[in-house]
Amino acid sequence: VTAYKTAAKEAMDAATIVEREIMYDYEVFYAFDEIGTVMMILNKLNASIEGQFFENNQPHIAFKLKRSLEKEVFTLFEPYHTIRLQKK
Repeated sequence: VTAYKTAAKEAMDAATIVEREIMYDYEVFYAFDEIGTVMMILNKLNASIEGQFFENNQPHIAFKLKRSLEKEVFTLFEPYHTIRLQKK
Protein backbone atom coordinates (compact mmCIF):
# COMPACT_ATOMS: atom_id res chain seq x y z
CA VAL A 1 0.00 0.00 0.00
CA THR A 2 2.82 2.39 0.85
CA ALA A 3 4.58 1.66 -2.46
CA TYR A 4 1.36 2.36 -4.38
CA LYS A 5 0.81 5.55 -2.42
CA THR A 6 4.35 6.74 -3.17
CA ALA A 7 4.08 5.83 -6.87
CA ALA A 8 0.75 7.61 -7.19
CA LYS A 9 2.14 10.73 -5.52
CA GLU A 10 5.18 10.74 -7.80
CA ALA A 11 2.98 10.34 -10.87
CA MET A 12 0.76 13.22 -9.79
CA ASP A 13 3.78 15.42 -9.04
CA ALA A 14 5.26 14.72 -12.50
CA ALA A 15 1.98 15.18 -14.39
CA THR A 16 1.20 18.32 -16.32
CA ILE A 17 -2.23 19.70 -15.57
CA VAL A 18 -3.96 21.22 -18.56
CA GLU A 19 -6.99 23.40 -17.95
CA ARG A 20 -9.31 24.19 -20.84
CA GLU A 21 -12.48 26.18 -21.01
CA ILE A 22 -15.55 24.38 -22.33
CA MET A 23 -16.57 25.80 -25.70
CA TYR A 24 -20.00 25.76 -27.37
CA ASP A 25 -20.66 25.86 -31.12
CA TYR A 26 -22.99 28.49 -32.61
CA GLU A 27 -24.16 29.73 -35.97
CA VAL A 28 -25.39 33.23 -36.68
CA PHE A 29 -27.52 33.99 -39.77
CA TYR A 30 -27.77 37.58 -41.00
CA ALA A 31 -28.34 39.86 -44.00
CA PHE A 32 -25.35 41.30 -45.87
CA ASP A 33 -25.85 44.77 -44.43
CA GLU A 34 -25.63 43.41 -40.86
CA ILE A 35 -22.11 41.99 -41.15
CA GLY A 36 -20.66 44.94 -39.21
CA THR A 37 -22.99 44.36 -36.26
CA VAL A 38 -22.35 40.61 -36.26
CA MET A 39 -18.57 41.01 -36.38
CA MET A 40 -18.64 43.70 -33.67
CA ILE A 41 -20.48 41.34 -31.30
CA LEU A 42 -18.26 38.35 -32.14
CA ASN A 43 -15.12 40.44 -31.59
CA LYS A 44 -16.48 41.78 -28.29
CA LEU A 45 -16.99 38.21 -27.08
CA ASN A 46 -13.61 37.07 -28.44
CA ALA A 47 -15.39 34.33 -30.39
CA SER A 48 -13.38 31.87 -32.45
CA ILE A 49 -14.73 31.98 -36.01
CA GLU A 50 -14.75 28.52 -37.55
CA GLY A 51 -16.07 29.48 -40.97
CA GLN A 52 -18.11 31.92 -43.03
CA PHE A 53 -20.71 30.51 -45.40
CA PHE A 54 -23.26 31.58 -47.97
CA GLU A 55 -26.16 29.18 -48.52
CA ASN A 56 -29.68 29.76 -49.88
CA ASN A 57 -28.90 33.43 -50.45
CA GLN A 58 -28.11 33.95 -46.74
CA PRO A 59 -24.68 34.46 -45.19
CA HIS A 60 -23.87 32.85 -41.88
CA ILE A 61 -20.90 32.35 -39.59
CA ALA A 62 -20.03 29.30 -37.50
CA PHE A 63 -18.14 30.14 -34.32
CA LYS A 64 -17.07 28.79 -30.94
CA LEU A 65 -17.56 30.61 -27.68
CA LYS A 66 -16.70 29.96 -24.05
CA ARG A 67 -19.53 28.35 -22.10
CA SER A 68 -19.35 31.13 -19.53
CA LEU A 69 -20.48 33.63 -22.22
CA GLU A 70 -23.60 31.74 -23.29
CA LYS A 71 -26.11 34.14 -21.71
CA GLU A 72 -24.22 37.19 -22.90
CA VAL A 73 -24.16 36.12 -26.57
CA PHE A 74 -27.94 35.68 -26.65
CA THR A 75 -28.42 39.00 -24.83
CA LEU A 76 -26.20 40.88 -27.29
CA PHE A 77 -27.97 39.48 -30.37
CA GLU A 78 -31.49 39.80 -28.91
CA PRO A 79 -32.16 43.42 -30.03
CA TYR A 80 -31.45 42.51 -33.67
CA HIS A 81 -34.61 40.76 -34.83
CA THR A 82 -33.32 40.04 -38.33
CA ILE A 83 -30.21 38.27 -37.00
CA ARG A 84 -30.79 34.67 -35.96
CA LEU A 85 -28.47 32.95 -33.47
CA GLN A 86 -28.48 29.19 -33.17
CA LYS A 87 -26.61 26.97 -30.75
CA LYS A 88 -25.44 23.80 -32.45
